[in-house]
Amino acid sequence: MYQATNKLKSSYPEILVVHGGVHPTIEPMKSLESGADIVVCGEGEQTLSELIVLYYHRRSLLCNYLDAVAEICYKKGEQVIHTKSRVFIQNLDEVEWPDWSEFHLESYNHSLHDYKGFALSIMDLRGWAFPCECCICAQLAIWASAPKKAQSNKQRNRRNNSKLSRVC
Repeated sequence: MYQATNKLKSSYPEILVVHGGVHPTIEPMKSLESGADIVVCGEGEQTLSELIVLYYHRRSLLCNYLDAVAEICYKKGEQVIHTKSRVFIQNLDEVEWPDWSEFHLESYNHSLHDYKGFALSIMDLRGWAFPCECCICAQLAIWASAPKKAQSNKQRNRRNNSKLSRVC
């Protein structure tokens, strides 16, 4: 991702590049150094939605309004700005399921462990119930602010009927 971002920004410096996910959350500076303009840290559903609306309505003045978006990192000159934290989404059933209708899903036909064939992942829980040091949730808790650390060890689940409706 970092090499691709660097190449992309070298060829098209005017485009807006946003990184998100586990690795950018843990190491936002690596994303910024590779050329990303904005890093979405932590859960991105609300944050990315706000960024898209802001970009659509205020594209030319985007940098003047970024402070209002929680849970991002960006550079203002040489200064790295980390905006305020956002509370975790408690009710995961409020997170819409992805709309795969525009994707060519046959391209995602690959091996997953011993399974051969079509496979997509679904998000059915977040957080963790055990204080292990090795998993990504522990790493995210280290990154998170103090109030967020208290929330981060609470496992949050989708309702079973919500999960089953996507699998069956």
